[in-house]
Amino acid sequence: MLRSSPVSLNTLSYDAVVRALKKIITTNAVAPVITTVFVDTVGDPEFYRRKLVEGLGEGFADFVIEKKADAKYKTVSAASIVAKVTRDRVVADWQWRESNVTLDKDFGSGYPGDESCVNWLVRARSPLFGFPDFVRFSWSTTRESLKGNAVEVTW
Repeated sequence: MLRSSPVSLNTLSYDAVVRALKKIITTNAVAPVITTVFVDTVGDPEFYRRKLVEGLGEGFADFVIEKKADAKYKTVSAASIVAKVTRDRVVADWQWRESNVTLDKDFGSGYPGDESCVNWLVRARSPLFGFPDFVRFSWSTTRESLKGNAVEVTW
């Protein structure tokens, strides 16, 4: 449970897009010409655009950044499906880093309204160590699960 400052999902998203695009243009013998980048935004589209320009440069490409872009653009819909299938495979094959963890993987969707998810957090919770590192400690559902059920430590 000892972690550096939490990183928001938005920041993870910005950084992942920048890293992926940089990798695409640097790992190919002949770099593809990227003219337009479509993004299904998390948060404010203009802020996202500024983060991408900051990471990739002003003239990198035209950025189409919209909420619900997966419902508007077929390429974004396809990328969304690929991302979800990839995530599901990673989660299904997950190996606990903590050698003493022998938890099931019946954690549902990961959303706070999902009873399977909330019940899994209860089963996974240690009053001393919190949760395995698989769990996002910055997630409000995680913090709420620990309140009154874990040893409070002040650093």
